[in-house]
Amino acid sequence: MNQGKLDLALNGPGMGKILACEEPQVRLDNHGAATLSDTELLALMLAPGSGATEAMALARQIIGEAGSIAALAAWHSEDYQRWNGIGPGKGRQLAAVIEIGRRMLSPVSVAARRFDRPE
Repeated sequence: MNQGKLDLALNGPGMGKILACEEPQVRLDNHGAATLSDTELLALMLAPGSGATEAMALARQIIGEAGSIAALAAWHSEDYQRWNGIGPGKGRQLAAVIEIGRRMLSPVSVAARRFDRPE
């Protein structure tokens, strides 16, 4: 999937500013993570604390290319890095979050749980 950086038109039509009360951070604080859309959840990972409008546009583009948020499970850090604004560090972070989610959903053996404990 690594085919060079993809450019975003963040100031195009329909890309107005997000009101402070509509920012994903505020909605998460006020209503919980379960109330956020897939785009809002990804946007929080892309730009925590700032750049809500740009992060939402980027998240929308990424999910659009993947086809769904679930399809991102097949992506590697390099796949995220094709997008302007996502470097190696953020690409690795996104890939790590996907792996954390995968591990949380998989059954864990007793031996594996003990392995992670400092005993």
